[in-house]
Amino acid sequence: MARETRVPELESEEARRALALALTEVFEAWGIGVQEQQEALGIKDIAAWAACRRGEPLPRDPDLLQRVGHLLAIHRALKRRYVHDLFKRDSWMRMPIPELGGERPIDIVRREGSEGLVRIREHLRA
Repeated sequence: MARETRVPELESEEARRALALALTEVFEAWGIGVQEQQEALGIKDIAAWAACRRGEPLPRDPDLLQRVGHLLAIHRALKRRYVHDLFKRDSWMRMPIPELGGERPIDIVRREGSEGLVRIREHLRA
């Protein structure tokens, strides 16, 4: 049985479907491959993420929904930081960032999971 999310609005299939589609667009803009997407989201089941990318709602998994929230917040932060530089905004997750030890943010997220997402999000807030 799936655990409830901390945000009641995300119990709605429609809301979780909209999140899946929004995230798919973000990943596409960032040029993040499917395997990297799954690792960033902590999804092991290839078919489950493929279904979400085709319009199925995200599962009611609190960890997954928390990761989605972090990813969308990172996207918003990049839009604010690089208002007039679409290339930098969309390629930032795949670029080595000196302040992050020269690592690519997507690699940090893949390796560290939720903690990596928080680290990237905090870096963008600084």
